[in-house]
Amino acid sequence: MSEELGFFDPEELEKSSRNVRRSVDKLYVERLAENIAQVGLQNYPIVRLEGGKYKVVAGWARTLAVRKLKSEMPEVYRRLFPKGLPCRVMELSDREALMISLSENIHTRTLTAEEIGAAVEELRKLGLSEDEIERRLRLASREIKQALEAWEAAKKAGVIPAGRPGRPPEKRAGKRRPPTRKIVVTAYLTARRLARKGLLEDEEEFARKFVKAAVEAGLSGKEVERASRMILAAAGKGGVEKPNLDWLIQQALEKLRREDIVERVVAFRRRVADAVSELAKRRGVKFDDIVNELLEAELKRLKEVTQ
Repeated sequence: MSEELGFFDPEELEKSSRNVRRSVDKLYVERLAENIAQVGLQNYPIVRLEGGKYKVVAGWARTLAVRKLKSEMPEVYRRLFPKGLPCRVMELSDREALMISLSENIHTRTLTAEEIGAAVEELRKLGLSEDEIERRLRLASREIKQALEAWEAAKKAGVIPAGRPGRPPEKRAGKRRPPTRKIVVTAYLTARRLARKGLLEDEEEFARKFVKAAVEAGLSGKEVERASRMILAAAGKGGVEKPNLDWLIQQALEKLRREDIVERVVAFRRRVADAVSELAKRRGVKFDDIVNELLEAELKRLKEVTQ
């Protein structure tokens, strides 16, 4: 796997066919461009030659951010990149390129579960075993299974995986938004898991009902994920062979309304995010749940100290 440093016009670079990113959030690119303008580019994109052109295997968001600098802050661009955008030029097979792209994006937490699942499926087609994928990507078998399930649900729903969203949309009373990708995929994934437990026959009908109820309630993607966990947990209780799933959907939505959840986009230091993620993994809960638990405990402690 040879490597050398090359300099490129960011506007001439294209995304590699083996780059696992399906799309990049515009807000993320804007923030990344601002960061690069302040501290420079710390990690160079990786490119390889494909069809006579150099294409970005890893670092597509960085490439877009530098493009933005070139068009909107040309003086900063010329100061930081007098020779062009520095890139690591590597000779990579399709399998190597896919593995590098997936590994980098997994560990910076910029991929959806569906994007990971799509890439894992492609790695399987290229001859990698699940054990090798686990070892090289440092993913647990459970995480791979969940990603593949999400990808299957996305395909069934006819939804193309997209990058992680930026700021959650503001809720407006009386205004109904169309269902987001996350809502649709979560609904189909919930239906599939219920069907595998023998609790559901018509996956399509359930998914449509779940999406409709979520849209009518004005739920965000995060809230729909919480509702999904509530439905799956409740459906497995009580020894009922065929639970009333319509009732379970309404119960989950009502519980969410009582919880009164508010979404905020928060920037964490990497070491903090990694520590919280590890704690959530050990407890078998979601990142958001651990953050809420830790914050509530600290707020309670501070209140006791100041009283």
